[in-house]
Amino acid sequence: MIVTVRPKVIPVAVPQFKSGTGSVINTPIFFDPAGDTVKIDGLLSSDPDGGDIVAYEWTPVGSAPALGNVADGGPQDVTIPAITDSTAISYDLEVTDNEGAKSGKVRSTLLLEPFRQPVITVNGPKNFTIFSDQTANMVLNSIVDPDPDGGPVTVNPWIQSGEGGTLDQTDKQSVVFTPPNPLNLGDAENSKVFTFTVDATDDDKKQDGTSVSNSTSEKVVFTVTVL
Repeated sequence: MIVTVRPKVIPVAVPQFKSGTGSVINTPIFFDPAGDTVKIDGLLSSDPDGGDIVAYEWTPVGSAPALGNVADGGPQDVTIPAITDSTAISYDLEVTDNEGAKSGKVRSTLLLEPFRQPVITVNGPKNFTIFSDQTANMVLNSIVDPDPDGGPVTVNPWIQSGEGGTLDQTDKQSVVFTPPNPLNLGDAENSKVFTFTVDATDDDKKQDGTSVSNSTSEKVVFTVTVL
C-alpha cells in the first residue's frame, strides 16, 4: 500500500479596502479632506486545503485606526480623520484555518489624496471709485483656475450688496455693473458703496455622491464706491 503524504498548505489572507457600496477601491483615491469612512474586509481569504477560515486578526500599521477581529472577515468601517496631504493607511491581516495553520501577515495599503478646492483669481482691480456724474459701466473680471483635481468648475451667481444699478451676469467670469442714475443717489456729498461677492463650485464628490467639504472656493469680493 502506498500512502501519499501531502504537506499542509497554509491559508491565504486577502485584505481589501472597499467603498461604502462594496466596490473594491483601486488606490490612490481622492478623499474628503475633512475625513470620511471606508470599509475593509478579508472575505476573499481562503484555505487551499478546502478547510474553513476560523479567525481573522487585523493589525493597524502606524497611525491607522484600530479594528476589531470580526470572526467572518468583515466588512468593517475604517474612520479616517481629516487629511491635508497625501496619506497612506495600512493594515496587516493574518488568518487561521480550522487546523490551526496561519497565513502570516498580508498588508493592504490605501493611498489617499485630499480633494482640493477650486480657486478664483482676479484679472484686474477689485476696488473701483467713480463719481456720481459718470455713467460708464464697470466690468468686474474674475478667472476660475482649472480644478486642481481635474473636474469641471462652475461660477456661482454673484451677490450684490447695495441697492441700485444693474448687474449683468451673462458671463459670470466678466460681469458688468451699471451704476444707478446719479439723480437716485441722494445727497451728492455722501458716497455709496456697492460690494459684489463671487465664488465657484467644483464637482468633487464623496463615495456616497455628496459634495466634499471644500467643493466651494474662497469668496472674492469686489467694491465699487460712487462719490
